[in-house]
Amino acid sequence: MLLLLATWHQGLVHKFVAVEIFSHIGHGAFSILKKQQC
Repeated sequence: MLLLLATWHQGLVHKFVAVEIFSHIGHGAFSILKKQQC
């Protein structure tokens, strides 16, 4: 049970990190697009 909880928590952390990275990349791409329009 503890192992299952640990792997679930690890997966949750990895998912959170992936979302963070994705939002940073998306934000960077968005600002580049905005700069090109100006």
